[in-house]
Amino acid sequence: MKKLTDYQNLIVFDLETTGFDPNKNQIIELSLMVLNPLNLSIIKNESHLILSKRPIPVEITKLTGITEKMTKNGLSEDALFKILKTYNDTTYLWLAYNIQFDIGFIESLFNKYQIPFSGHVCDVMAIYKDNQAPPHALKNAIETYQVTFQNTHRATDDVLATIEVFRALKQEVNVEDYINVIGYHPKYGLKGPKYPWVTYYPQENIRGDLKTKIRLNKGE
Repeated sequence: MKKLTDYQNLIVFDLETTGFDPNKNQIIELSLMVLNPLNLSIIKNESHLILSKRPIPVEITKLTGITEKMTKNGLSEDALFKILKTYNDTTYLWLAYNIQFDIGFIESLFNKYQIPFSGHVCDVMAIYKDNQAPPHALKNAIETYQVTFQNTHRATDDVLATIEVFRALKQEVNVEDYINVIGYHPKYGLKGPKYPWVTYYPQENIRGDLKTKIRLNKGE
């Protein structure tokens, strides 16, 4: 089983996008924070708006506050790719809240440059869902652990909140059980990319459901 300290760094990230389909929509904001795997301290922090090639839907602006004018001087897609590919190998563990959504957009971007995504992953939402009663949105995790950073639908705030939730979960459970494990809603099925080093499980709204499936898969 992989440990946090097996990785050079942990990469906690969040994306804001123009919609839900990685093949039709694009990333308009990235926040990425690099954590020390020993103590989860932040050792690097960067946030960028991304130049929007298409109009940003009104509902996205209402949700995030991001306008086309704000992205006018944002990073190009090339610059965004160069940032992300820095951490694209198995020495980095990528973490996000509902990571399968974000990885879909990362995968789509990497495909444009004919580079496969190869990072290891950890879904903070799956850990929270496996250890707390529903509902399981980030705002609910923030309330449960009395996190000071709010779920604002801006990438930096959501990354900071995700880090605090992950730190709190680490005090309660063995988060390493969930490295390279993705739980998905059984009603809607698995969406997004699938990688051979990740194990995918249907995850019920029942505490311990995912942990039980992980242990059964290991023959415990």
